[in-house]
Amino acid sequence: MSYNVLQNVDDLARALREIQRVLRPGGSLCVCIVHPFTDLGGFEHDGEGARFLVRDRYYEARRIEETEERDGISMTFRGWTYPLDDYLRAFESVGLRIEVMREPRPTQHPARYDRWHEVPLFLALRLVKP
Repeated sequence: MSYNVLQNVDDLARALREIQRVLRPGGSLCVCIVHPFTDLGGFEHDGEGARFLVRDRYYEARRIEETEERDGISMTFRGWTYPLDDYLRAFESVGLRIEVMREPRPTQHPARYDRWHEVPLFLALRLVKP
């Protein structure tokens, strides 16, 4: 199980080689990441009807550091933005096969998550080691 981990490693191929090494043949790896499309863009403002804007150079993997504030609490997120192709090539390079891939939409959520019914927030995959 890898929940929001892969976008926090600076050497994606190396991390996946290690996962593949310890995974038994026929074993599965369940992965959840912030959707690469979402991670490389943002809403133009916090209000209703805000458009989602894609940043320049989607195909460029890069280091990020973003701070979110809500209800007087501040949290800084650090990691990497990778395009979908980087993830897919890294899975392929270590011999992991995609068995299932989904873009889940939030359910039973606070209203502030309504916008994520229009743009994917997460990407969930089940990979298999042949």
